[in-house]
Amino acid sequence: MNYKLFFLAIALIIVACQSEPQVKTEKVLAKVTSQQAAARTETKIAPVYASYDYGMTWKPLHDIFHDSVGVARLGKIDDQIIVSTFDAGLFLGQASEKKWQQIGADLPQKQINALHVSSGTIFVGLYRNGIYKSSDKGATWASMNHDLKDLRVQSILAHQEKVFVGTDSGIFSYSEQKESWQHLFAGVQVNSLSADSNKMIAATNKGMLLSKDDGLSWQWIRQEGAVFNAMILQDGALMSSQGSDLYRSKNEGATWDELFYFPSSKFNIFKTAQLDQTVIMTNRNGVYRSDDSGNTWFQTFQYTDLPFSELFADPTDRIIYASGMSGC
Repeated sequence: MNYKLFFLAIALIIVACQSEPQVKTEKVLAKVTSQQAAARTETKIAPVYASYDYGMTWKPLHDIFHDSVGVARLGKIDDQIIVSTFDAGLFLGQASEKKWQQIGADLPQKQINALHVSSGTIFVGLYRNGIYKSSDKGATWASMNHDLKDLRVQSILAHQEKVFVGTDSGIFSYSEQKESWQHLFAGVQVNSLSADSNKMIAATNKGMLLSKDDGLSWQWIRQEGAVFNAMILQDGALMSSQGSDLYRSKNEGATWDELFYFPSSKFNIFKTAQLDQTVIMTNRNGVYRSDDSGNTWFQTFQYTDLPFSELFADPTDRIIYASGMSGC
């Protein structure tokens, strides 16, 4: 036997076996990449609804797609609506249009945990990537992460010339003058931040916090489990939701009263919002409305497709926007 020819044949077989999968892999990767690129240009977001009568009726602002991307947060800048999604980034559009423009392509993360608009500036909290802002409707973005100790931003609020963020390790505030972050309260995950001219409140995984000095100091006003929604009503009362239960305090958290709505259920409350004297609340059953600071409630809307897990009340145009994601 000619061993040289034998080993040469074996070597050629080995080379052929190693090289063939590489060619196939390159073709597959190229195909997947083109599919992903096509998907990005044809992203369909979940329907955004608008109510022009304080939650009594709801109208979809664009076509409804069954393969849509879930909406995480809603906001508004000028006459345009901002939509943040769970994993497809940010979109900008007008209520009269059915198409949405994707913005924030240069952001390091497409999963948006927090969205806030104030004085023409868009603030976003990215999943484990901190906070970014844009003053040109998303054309360019600037990082605000310098010396921020926790980049797991869950909520954002601009108040009294400062920017406050709620993170997985507490509340921080940013001063433009000092260009630095200050850790104000530690040891909690902050789910939401709200304020009026006199006080600030924070909903956390351990309860509810109150500040009466523009966020410099915080005190517990409720420590009975996680609070996901908290708001200051127009009459100064505080409202919070825990699971499927609603509570209200008329004395800055010294005492709390449970609020009852019908039909009630064991479904968690998704979101609460306020427009003028009307308070709107959503859960898997539908939309509920109260016109007397939560004393009485009635159901105004039952879903035909997806539950409203997100609400945004526009006080200028007096419109309430809602959206969500399938599987809520």
